[in-house]
Amino acid sequence: MINAYTLYYTLERLYTSIARHLPGGYALPPLQVVFELTYRCNLKCEMCYQRRQVDQLGARRSDKARELSADEIKRLVRRTPWWSLIVFTGGEPLLRQDALDIIAYTARRRRCHIVTNGVALGVTPETAGVLVEAGVMSVGISLDGDQATHDAIRGVPGTFDRTLRGIQALWSVRNERGRAWPLINVKSVITRANAARLGQIVDLATEAGADFCTFQMQNNSIHLSGLMPNRDISLYTARPDPIEDFDVAALKGELAGLAARQAGRPIVRFIPDLPPADYILHYENRAAPTDYLCQTPWATANISAYGDVFPCLNYAIGNVREKELARLWNNSRFRAFRQALRADGLFPGCIGCCDLRSRHCTRRGVEE
Repeated sequence: MINAYTLYYTLERLYTSIARHLPGGYALPPLQVVFELTYRCNLKCEMCYQRRQVDQLGARRSDKARELSADEIKRLVRRTPWWSLIVFTGGEPLLRQDALDIIAYTARRRRCHIVTNGVALGVTPETAGVLVEAGVMSVGISLDGDQATHDAIRGVPGTFDRTLRGIQALWSVRNERGRAWPLINVKSVITRANAARLGQIVDLATEAGADFCTFQMQNNSIHLSGLMPNRDISLYTARPDPIEDFDVAALKGELAGLAARQAGRPIVRFIPDLPPADYILHYENRAAPTDYLCQTPWATANISAYGDVFPCLNYAIGNVREKELARLWNNSRFRAFRQALRADGLFPGCIGCCDLRSRHCTRRGVEE
């Protein structure tokens, strides 16, 4: 099976390696545009950065009346470069009643990826049919371990069964109709609750028919997503809260066990794509910003549910209801953000980001 994710990230690195050399913080047109369709959610995930913004900063989690309309989103999609990858996330994007209409419209015009908790796929089986018929490229579905582990992390009893049914429904419809797409990507954030169960998650993904199983580094930042955009770049000079009560020894064992499975099916991936030793450093709270770099602001535009554009961290660039995305993409604020990132290498607040790139040429092993 062609590893579509590897192909995309290789293209992204080539694309941004050119863009990073443009003067004045300018970038080529976005290779990827991420829409946060809504901040509404049907789960209460313990590692959710939007929940932390609500709990620690007093953010208002959901304001349906302010969300971009389907027509506004479709117009924005039409104005993206034809080569752009469009990503829909949330909150839980499938909670929008018009989500399937937006997704189907987009998937027929651009490459399209969706990030979901999978619950709606199992509760409403026709959802899977819409995604398959529209030609969605891939669907990322969260699964964090066995029933007890997953439900504890997601904060709602019964979620594991509904999510698993969702994955299986998508697999069944895709195969019944003889389609290659969407690729099914089981995603799991590595937390203290499941660090000793990574192999189990791969087994569950295999049984459900997933094409990929992706493990993501825990990010404790409260400056992610467009829920609370801010205009103060100095906020990112502080590191996120440390990760506490984490069984690093268990994680080492699981990472070593997964190393032998990365060539199988499902394909095992890690984001960020870093050596195992870097994951250990991260969960020991010893990762150094100077060891990494980032290319994302040269490749990706993020649009909040309310139209605010931000690079990755929630630095306010402007709003698409006031100015075209093409103008915001290389405006003075976005260029200043890129220049600061290039000058400093990485903000301390970037630690844990899924788009980190290692500055080291060699891949370090688990035992180092």
